Amino acid sequence: MRAEGQALERHGGSVTDEQLYVRARTGVAPDGSKTRRGYTPTSTAFNSDELLVQADDFLRNNYLDDAIKNAEPGTLRIKVSADTGVELGRGYVPVGKKAGLSGPLQKVDGLTNVEAWYVYDPAKNIWQTNNIPNSK
Repeated sequence: MRAEGQALERHGGSVTDEQLYVRARTGVAPDGSKTRRGYTPTSTAFNSDELLVQADDFLRNNYLDDAIKNAEPGTLRIKVSADTGVELGRGYVPVGKKAGLSGPLQKVDGLTNVEAWYVYDPAKNIWQTNNIPNSK
């Protein structure tokens, strides 16, 4: 999965609460990348790399095929999301926000929702996981 995208570096089990807080405030992810808007609406991480992989498998096995079937022809990037019913991770979410500004942050635990972006690689004929944050 590491070769496929940024999931482990930005949302994996080794991401600390401090890194999540910094990302929520500044838009700088644990891997050093920055968001284009200068902040991120939520900053989350899985409690372990294993939970991230399980969440990816859950989406692939239960939702990805339907998303591909329902996509417009030629689609190369698909977003899939679901509630797993399993506590996956934690993070920081803004209590309120205005356009371009993040509000006060609230720490949240017990996140069960997951969303993933899959990108089609025509050379390998596979859908690769590009990003998979968990969400509120």
